[in-house]
Amino acid sequence: MNTPVYNEEVLSMMARYHPSLEFRPNTRFKYCNTNFAVLALLVERVTEMNFYDFMSKYFFQPLGMQHTFVYNPSRGLPSNATISYKRTWIREPDMFADGVYGDKGIYSTVEDMFSLGPVFLPA
Repeated sequence: MNTPVYNEEVLSMMARYHPSLEFRPNTRFKYCNTNFAVLALLVERVTEMNFYDFMSKYFFQPLGMQHTFVYNPSRGLPSNATISYKRTWIREPDMFADGVYGDKGIYSTVEDMFSLGPVFLPA
């Protein structure tokens, strides 16, 4: 299946299949990408902006990250994006989970990361 699935579809699947809890809340922690996808939907509903534009306006632009973006298969890649690390420079096809955002899909450059300076270094 190479047709991308998006966050709304993930939420619909959760509502349809009612995945069971693995443990009672506040008793353990386990990382789950689905939680971040749901969080991205929450950001969209609260801000009335799509997640891609929200991240650009409130994070990437203020931090001077001019070449950083959240990938969206329906929008495609920016014209200056590197499409492969293989010597043949062939674009890899989208996979079914590539449309889900919030849990992954933020692309950046070394220059953009370097421009942040010591922001993310421990004191």
